[in-house]
Amino acid sequence: MMRPIFLLVAALLAWPGHTLLAADPSSIETFIGRWKVSEITSAAGDAAPDALSVRIEADADGFRMSWHDLGTSGDGGLGSEDVDARFLPSGRAGVFEYAPKSSSLLERMFASPATGNPLDGETLLWARIDGPVLAVYSMKIDPKGGFGLDHYSWTRIEDRLHLSFSKRTEDLGSATVIQGQLVKEGE
Repeated sequence: MMRPIFLLVAALLAWPGHTLLAADPSSIETFIGRWKVSEITSAAGDAAPDALSVRIEADADGFRMSWHDLGTSGDGGLGSEDVDARFLPSGRAGVFEYAPKSSSLLERMFASPATGNPLDGETLLWARIDGPVLAVYSMKIDPKGGFGLDHYSWTRIEDRLHLSFSKRTEDLGSATVIQGQLVKEGE
């Protein structure tokens, strides 16, 4: 009699979506895919639907992402730079450091993958996964020493991703620039 009960309990626990066997909260698996905009719920400035698209794929120990930079450009419009970034575990649960493309063996051996010195005009980039939320942070220092912090947050809600992008600077304070809904391509 014990065996059928054990099999029933094991089957229930293995049922898709059951919380006891949910993925690791710092797992990228739930975000993997090509995502395209289905709806822009708020936008400051011109937000073309394609600008919200994101590609997320597993890559060795971490993951790779490609998206359109939604930060503001020098003329106050939306940025126009495409970003392709690889992130590796940082040693902290759910926190991933940017792994720049490096060309030399010496640089790969001795340089920190999180190196992006904002004081040298470089961007400091990192990612965090906390349950259904994948967040990417981008910090820059302007020529006058002021800061710019961009925050992308993709929240998995059922079969969609909710994107919330905000920018914080000394001059602007904090402002949500864009929010939208994304669906997986091909579904």
